Amino acid sequence: MDTIGFIDPYPVVRAGFSTFLKELGQHNECLISSDPTSFARQHKGADLKLLFLSINSEDSQKSLTLMECSKNLFPLVPIVVFDETYALDLLVRYFKIGIKGYLLKSDPGIHIKQCIQTVLAGSGYLSPSCWQTFMDELTGKTNERVVRGRRTHTVVSGAPLTNREFEIATLLSKGEKTNSIACQLRLLPSAVSTSKRKILSKLNISNIIQLRDIMDVEPKGPQTQRKTGSKGTAA
Repeated sequence: MDTIGFIDPYPVVRAGFSTFLKELGQHNECLISSDPTSFARQHKGADLKLLFLSINSEDSQKSLTLMECSKNLFPLVPIVVFDETYALDLLVRYFKIGIKGYLLKSDPGIHIKQCIQTVLAGSGYLSPSCWQTFMDELTGKTNERVVRGRRTHTVVSGAPLTNREFEIATLLSKGEKTNSIACQLRLLPSAVSTSKRKILSKLNISNIIQLRDIMDVEPKGPQTQRKTGSKGTAA
């Protein structure tokens, strides 16, 4: 049995992650806490094999402080960052500090499972959701992006929608609700809400009506029959 730690300030997120590990069926033990210092005190002496650190890179200074604190308290434990928002400059700094893996909170469960298996095997892991963006920015490709679909829209922030964000954007445009999307894509509702905020921000829009126009899809609902003129009837 591998002991995996998870640090997040919100009890509901900690409980959700613990439940997810149990559902993996790999006999992992999950130890949880609200911050690195509390974790070290509450689980002193635990044979920790892996530590997930939940952060939000929008607050860069706090994220870096949590990272450095965790490395100091658990110098021999591989750390995986569980991030709210992707930022290239901070991602590079995280790996320089010494993390072994990086995931987004909007990532599907299969990515979390792959990350755990990869890091426990001794290798590093970078979320597939941000891999292409990471490589594009490193190689200096153009910042002008478009969303896939019949209509295009420049991504003002310079970052394209990930495959997962595009899936969520499509479902939102069709009128699907957060809980329904979470169920279909096997995500937490909070992850869908986070992705929704990121999608609207990237596209520089403020509501689903604007998103529907960009994605060029019809809202979910009964099909409207088109009225056509009679072209003649059989006698």
